[in-house]
Amino acid sequence: MGTPDVRFALRCVSASRDRREAQDLLIKLWNREGTIAQANQWLARLKEIAPRYFHSHPGGYLERRVAAQDAYERVRAQVGDRPSRAQLVTLVSKLQYGEGTEEDQEAWLWVLYESIPNLEVRYWPSAKLPAGRTATDMVEQAFAGHPLVFAV
Repeated sequence: MGTPDVRFALRCVSASRDRREAQDLLIKLWNREGTIAQANQWLARLKEIAPRYFHSHPGGYLERRVAAQDAYERVRAQVGDRPSRAQLVTLVSKLQYGEGTEEDQEAWLWVLYESIPNLEVRYWPSAKLPAGRTATDMVEQAFAGHPLVFAV
């Protein structure tokens, strides 16, 4: 999930006087600060002052991230701050089989990123993936430094 590309976002700001505000809003949204209501207000303001940002992939991702904040908090309440490997396997299994809403899936990915050091996620056409990969195997491989690879 990394960090936001602040420089790109600032190039999308219409008026130079709004750049500092845009940077502050972007950082707050990225770090999931404030309440869900505040996040939606900040997102609306950022759309006002940097509309071109939301015509790009990063802007769309930020919108999905804010939309998934409620799901993230729900998942965190279920698994706690340090989910067990069994809980991580369950999340990978749900992602593997396309369960849940888009917001649920985004929340599950956040929890995986926060729980597995240096996690990398990749997406491949299913025809190119080895058959019989279990969610348990995938989590063990991720802890060993290999990317989690999901079928598209």
